[in-house]
Amino acid sequence: MAKTATKAKKGSVTLKNSNGRLQLVFSYPILAPNGETVRKRFYLSTGFEDTPINRQRAGVIAATIQRDIDYAELDTTLERYKPASLAAGGVSPESMGLLALWQKYVDFKAPQVAPHTLLKDFCQVQRAIERLPSDSLGEAASIRDGLLGNMPVNSAKRVLTQIKACCKWAIAEKLISENPFAEMKITLPKGSGSPVIEPFTMEERDRILEAFRVHRYYSHYHPLVKFLFSTGCRPGEALALQWRHVQDEQILFEQRLSMTENGLQVIPGLKTQRRRTFPLNQELKAFLADLRESCQGNPEDYLFLAPGGGFLDSHNFCNRGWKTILSECGSGYRKLYQTRHSFITWLCEANVNTLAVSRWCGTSVAMIERHYAASNLNTIPPSL
Repeated sequence: MAKTATKAKKGSVTLKNSNGRLQLVFSYPILAPNGETVRKRFYLSTGFEDTPINRQRAGVIAATIQRDIDYAELDTTLERYKPASLAAGGVSPESMGLLALWQKYVDFKAPQVAPHTLLKDFCQVQRAIERLPSDSLGEAASIRDGLLGNMPVNSAKRVLTQIKACCKWAIAEKLISENPFAEMKITLPKGSGSPVIEPFTMEERDRILEAFRVHRYYSHYHPLVKFLFSTGCRPGEALALQWRHVQDEQILFEQRLSMTENGLQVIPGLKTQRRRTFPLNQELKAFLADLRESCQGNPEDYLFLAPGGGFLDSHNFCNRGWKTILSECGSGYRKLYQTRHSFITWLCEANVNTLAVSRWCGTSVAMIERHYAASNLNTIPPSL
């Protein structure tokens, strides 16, 4: 049975099934002949059959259109948003621009990558290409310079890497005869690739936790923040935890909550590995037992939910509760991810061996030794 479109907020892009094909529908203010501004309804036929994979592909286009609507930069001819199979019709491969080539590459990669990769990483590359003064493959140096002029160096380097991969694929597909970006490099400034590590002290942690515990509006988040400080897991890993993952002696991390074109969704696997276990000390066991009793958690229930139920959006939480509590504690704003950096730092200061830390936290020994350092081997995390 074909999916139907859901009602969207005014100005947002809606994905519809039209005679078995996917269509994008949205409205945008334009200037009428009489000089008045009116909201015109636009329809973009993708030509894609209504399948799960094609919905991912259409979602990438929808995200690009929504971004342009939000920034009042919509191409009202819609040429910019047409899939490569439509926009590049009648164009010889060698004369194809980088944007059309990239769209063909996305069509190829869509069934092979996670939805959030399409939405986040691939959309970033497309937006970067669209901002270039030229997308001619004959002006590769200008494209590289345009990337450097429009975004931070590390972002430009990532986009260039994706463009190289696109052109390498295009050669194999006989769409182009050479990769003009093959030998190009963007060198990052020394130290720019290093994570920003600004750990909290244990005294700051205690003040933050107490502030959450007693806060009139944000006490609901106290268990989540305590768990992050106590395990060093990534926020998305904590928000995807179900009670079936909490075992007698350990926690099993095997999925993460991530933003996709369909909203927040649980994605199998972790950032750097398929799964990992985290051993429980007595303090963490007691905390989880109390939490489970208070919420009467069933195996499939999630440990940490939004106040009204449903997935907790960490972005909204950081902009409201997290920012408010840090301000009230006088700690200075730091990203929620610093709870992870803090935990790893404290383990290192307690002389826990790097191999143990890497297993518990899902990062490499080299990363820990480069940014934290530790010595000796423990078999269970100490109570911190």
